[in-house]
Amino acid sequence: MPILNQLKFTEQPSSNDPFANAKETLIKNLEAQLEAAKLMVEGKPSKLSERQKWFNRRDAGGNLLFCIKIRNKVTELQRGKPFIVVGDDKKLPSVVEKMIAAVNAGELDTIIQNRATERSKAAN
Repeated sequence: MPILNQLKFTEQPSSNDPFANAKETLIKNLEAQLEAAKLMVEGKPSKLSERQKWFNRRDAGGNLLFCIKIRNKVTELQRGKPFIVVGDDKKLPSVVEKMIAAVNAGELDTIIQNRATERSKAAN
């Protein structure tokens, strides 16, 4: 036990902040999507199931479409337009990277806050 005595222990941290939880989850999911997108471009399978892939839609012109989900709901980033037109499949990783940067820069904070608040009200 002397080695364990050298370590500091704590309870599992938890956050009661729905906004912080939603933002953290979104970033985590986007990072997983980025890895899946890179593997897709390389022609390799990813660990994500088809249900978890948010980039499996195409428009009438064959362009790849990408959307984000906040609290398991497809989210409109522009009014009435929840999908980002990626175009060529090889562009998907850069689109996902831009979305991660936008989330980290706080550009989606209002959208995330609204969705987290909406979800919290529905739970009560």
